Amino acid sequence: MLKNFFVSNSEELTQDWIRIICKALNTVNQFREIHNKNEQYSYYAGQNMGGNFIGLFAKRRVLSRIKELYSCQIKAGLGGMTKNKGSCALRFRVDNTTFALLNCHLASGDAIKSRTEMIKMILSEAFGKAKTLPRAMAHHCVFLFGDLNFRVQMSNSLARE
Repeated sequence: MLKNFFVSNSEELTQDWIRIICKALNTVNQFREIHNKNEQYSYYAGQNMGGNFIGLFAKRRVLSRIKELYSCQIKAGLGGMTKNKGSCALRFRVDNTTFALLNCHLASGDAIKSRTEMIKMILSEAFGKAKTLPRAMAHHCVFLFGDLNFRVQMSNSLARE
């Protein structure tokens, strides 16, 4: 099922970016494009918050099966007041499977506790304004990604062993 989707988390979305991403997804290699229209990807939906963006691209044959789309923003900067930190999220259902996609931008530096609190808040608040929808972790498939700003506290060579 997952091979039918591509999720973008580009930070500066424009119509040009959507066209570039669609062209890349619909190109097999530098010499051949996908000509079967049902196998081509199309931009379906997106959510933007400041410099944070999430976009859903799906194969055309799947588009009509995407239902219950809902997008939201979760502000986490300065105690939930600003858009510089937080998440853009999409949730949807394909057939009997629900998906939650959360593109996050978390606090940087040594603020590990702050980052983990932001994640808890994002997971708690995502999709909460839509009273009839499940919370993020209640979906069948949950993807949390983005600029999470976690760091490995060891040398590069040791981390690669």
